[in-house]
Amino acid sequence: MSQVKISGNASGTGVLTIQAPNTNTDRTINIPDNAGDIITTGSVSETTKVPMFQVKLSAAQNMSDAVNTTIAFDSVEFDTHSGWDSTNYRYVAPIAGYYWISLGVSFDVADGGYIQGLATLSLRFNGDTANLGSGRVLLRNGTDNNETEAGSGASWLVYFNGTSDYVDTQSYLDGDGTRRMLGSGTYKNTWLCGYLVRSGAAL
Repeated sequence: MSQVKISGNASGTGVLTIQAPNTNTDRTINIPDNAGDIITTGSVSETTKVPMFQVKLSAAQNMSDAVNTTIAFDSVEFDTHSGWDSTNYRYVAPIAGYYWISLGVSFDVADGGYIQGLATLSLRFNGDTANLGSGRVLLRNGTDNNETEAGSGASWLVYFNGTSDYVDTQSYLDGDGTRRMLGSGTYKNTWLCGYLVRSGAAL
């Protein structure tokens, strides 16, 4: 028969009390067959183990006409586990698991120009929009009709291996005039963020 052992701490002086609730029902608490810490509502430090990040454009980024352009997020609002690569503008997940990733882009065409055709935003997984976990969102596809702005956002659930898998972003705009993605030091016009939802192996 296996046993339950409660060991005291030789250096401590406090008394830990296990308090029963006001109940008339017999209940069983099952202990899992693995080692680990018991997390309580007071375990605030446990939340720091969840990777989270949020980056944005702090100023407008100009674009070439009808060319897939990497979004150069230059402002890191937070990055709990240092997963953001500011050189290649990509997020490398530090812990294996499923992450919720959200992307938003705002386009603007200035200097008398208009959006002429296709406008998209893309999340690339390991550098390719064809990979599982990637996605492309169509913002606009049509002829010139005097539109100067377009924008949208999208979210994906992506599995990362925790070592080399990464996501980066691109946008595409067919237009004349000065084509750009909007950015701001105050507002979130163009942004990327994400957090770990479930750690472990892929389903």
